[in-house]
Amino acid sequence: MTGFERWRAACRAHGVAELPAAAPIPLPATVLGQALDPALRDIYAEQNGGWWSSNQVTLRIYPLDGPDALAWRNESIRRAADDFVPPYPFDDVLLFAQFGRQASYLAILPARADAAGHQPVLYLDTHEDVWAVPVAASVDAALALLADWLPGAENFPQEVPDLLARDSAFAARVRAGEFAAWLGQNAEILAWLAKCSGAQS
Repeated sequence: MTGFERWRAACRAHGVAELPAAAPIPLPATVLGQALDPALRDIYAEQNGGWWSSNQVTLRIYPLDGPDALAWRNESIRRAADDFVPPYPFDDVLLFAQFGRQASYLAILPARADAAGHQPVLYLDTHEDVWAVPVAASVDAALALLADWLPGAENFPQEVPDLLARDSAFAARVRAGEFAAWLGQNAEILAWLAKCSGAQS
């Protein structure tokens, strides 16, 4: 199963309703000049975004058009970049999903795509000061991770470093420092990330 299929199956198994999605529209070559992860392109080829909701969990994958569309959401947060000190490099990320109505997102890093085009995923929080942590090596891996997380529905991703550490390829990229440009110097976050990478027990 793909990560998307696993996520949808986990939602059905745990009572998270999937709201009807709009029919797909022609896929753009890029969004704001950035390529999309292959798994994200596959989702958009099947349906125009997605929305899953329960009392405990809500996740929305932005549609390609209409209100709160993918490009509009990213243009909006890039315009707001100067509100954060220091300014966050929003031009280097592409937010594709949001948790509930919170300022908590999943974002891809096109500049860190592998040879097959798979892009690492960040969890990004903009409630006050921006902080971000890598959570998966691709959109497919991120959705599979969420499927594994859903039964416990613990605070994501802070309370599940063990789930992230299961992906040895992802953990190796973290240890290699590939995501340093998107991380701050918060000691607590860096210690947590060390647990995800297997660098700390």
